[in-house]
Amino acid sequence: MSNSSSNGSVSCKSWKCSEQQLKSNHSNAGSIPGNASDTFEGVSSIVSEIKSGIQRLRELGWEESRISSLFKQKAISEFSRIVITKDYKILLADFDNYEICLTPLAKCLYLLYLKHHEGIEFKQLRDHYQELKLFYLAVSKRENLQKAKKSIMDLCNTSSSNSVNEKCSAIRKAFACLPEYLREYYYISGKKGSCRKILLPPDLIQWE
Repeated sequence: MSNSSSNGSVSCKSWKCSEQQLKSNHSNAGSIPGNASDTFEGVSSIVSEIKSGIQRLRELGWEESRISSLFKQKAISEFSRIVITKDYKILLADFDNYEICLTPLAKCLYLLYLKHHEGIEFKQLRDHYQELKLFYLAVSKRENLQKAKKSIMDLCNTSSSNSVNEKCSAIRKAFACLPEYLREYYYISGKKGSCRKILLPPDLIQWE
């Protein structure tokens, strides 16, 4: 698949190049031309104002997560839509339709969470057994229903199987093509014992 774009979309490889270039520019910035003293004083003043503003927000009762979100506005504008095709391919539409490749079981778990953007606790996965089965049968094309049932039950039995954590790990690796600051919005996230969800805004998830 080509990673170049003729319609203005950005490929995953170009994202990586941009990220590496920014790091390289930052590490190689050994000197500042012109009036270095004035530059540093100006930067120091801006940093001081930002710190003061953050402290004022804390005093007003803002939570740290809300404050952090102010610094992620750039990332929000750079999200790619996820498109689920009729044959259940998962594509990053704005990254040259880059396909996220997953095993059938990991894919059906991801599709379930894309559908339920409100989130699902792992211990509640057994309540979604029928949905998982339909996704799995459609994705895997496996005719042996008994094997399909066992795979899904292993996924749902979080107390006795590590299957769901293994699948979540595979999903994280599949999105390694994205810049690090964007990845958390695309994979299944959440703390142990809490509701797990995909943080990508629902309007960026499209089903054909």
